[in-house]
Amino acid sequence: MVFLRRSFVIIIILILVFSVSSYYISLNILPYQRTTVTISETYTYYMTVSTYSVSMITMISTATRFIERTHLFTTTILTTVAQPAKNLVVWAWIYNTSSEDVPEIISRYGGSVIDIVSPDWYYLADNLSIGRFFSRGAEDPGFLRLVRGKGVLVTPMVVSANTDRVSRLISDLSAMERFSNTLIETAQRMGYAGYNIDFEVSLPNQARDFAYFLDYVAKKLHQSGLVLSVAIPAKRIEWPSSYTMTYDYEAIGKSAVDYIMIMAYDYYESPGPKPVAPIWWVQDVVEYALKSIPKEKLFLGVPNYGKVMDSNGRITQWILYTDYQALRRSGVNFTVDQSDQELFAKIDDKYVYYIDGELAYLRAKIAQKYDLVGVAIWRLDNSDPSLWNYLKDLKPCQRISIGSSG
Repeated sequence: MVFLRRSFVIIIILILVFSVSSYYISLNILPYQRTTVTISETYTYYMTVSTYSVSMITMISTATRFIERTHLFTTTILTTVAQPAKNLVVWAWIYNTSSEDVPEIISRYGGSVIDIVSPDWYYLADNLSIGRFFSRGAEDPGFLRLVRGKGVLVTPMVVSANTDRVSRLISDLSAMERFSNTLIETAQRMGYAGYNIDFEVSLPNQARDFAYFLDYVAKKLHQSGLVLSVAIPAKRIEWPSSYTMTYDYEAIGKSAVDYIMIMAYDYYESPGPKPVAPIWWVQDVVEYALKSIPKEKLFLGVPNYGKVMDSNGRITQWILYTDYQALRRSGVNFTVDQSDQELFAKIDDKYVYYIDGELAYLRAKIAQKYDLVGVAIWRLDNSDPSLWNYLKDLKPCQRISIGSSG
């Protein structure tokens, strides 16, 4: 419907431009050197030409009101003025810094496109201390030298999907203090700029505790000049889910946490096979988040991966770039779903969805549209390399400074 509405208006504009230009040129009213004619000028000129028909005046007036009401055009008719790209921070999560494609991506795009990386290096241990994922390259000095050489900040992830551990941590002040102190000591030793908390658990009765935990840790980190960000699930209503209800947008938005990443992927609202992140849903998610979270804190989480689902909607496989390439080479034909803006293919009784670099970029443009701080890409390793070229369009002329608000 949006496409049809825009097409209709464009046709009206072209008809008006042709008739206006022809008429003025014939009367020598429109100077030949003039390159643009605005809607308001057109209306004024027509009103001053007493010999012109009343019907044409009515037509222009009606079209003008329609355009103003739909906000489709705010510039001149004949000259298109390109709007400058919004300066966005590009934040990239990395699952495994040992992945062979990571050095090349950082070398080519670090500093020029990628501003911050959050490697998946730390987890919440059973004794509520900080554990390390050495199999994912935790604290790799070679990786740290590479990113720092490109001027990229490092804020490692601290992750947990263990409900019991997170529950105990966020309800114990002394445990929170030890947790914070360990983060600070590690950051000072390793030279980190801060941390990214990614606790994905179902604790709806402790939503306030979780928000308080973030506020407490952020304030502790700020005392040492460190930044705290948090990744939270997407929602466009208060969905009756124990998982999403754990994350109180308003309370988290008011906390001292510096940046909030909305993970606008893994769409969950419909039964059966479903896309990764339908673009209309992503926009709804951003609009809902902005009701409670200041845009100065908000990052849009953007997927660059896919999945295979069975007919019941169960995920049977995650699809990364190399998997997608292998499927293409095997003869699988992907088409773009025009509504969801995702690549789709059906293989026997399996449903395959994938978001490549260009489609991920379209989602990143939503962050630009709503004037967010930036985008957070899941993930850098084994990603479609074309994505980073597309994201150049969102980059500033100058480097962006990221720091704690405390």
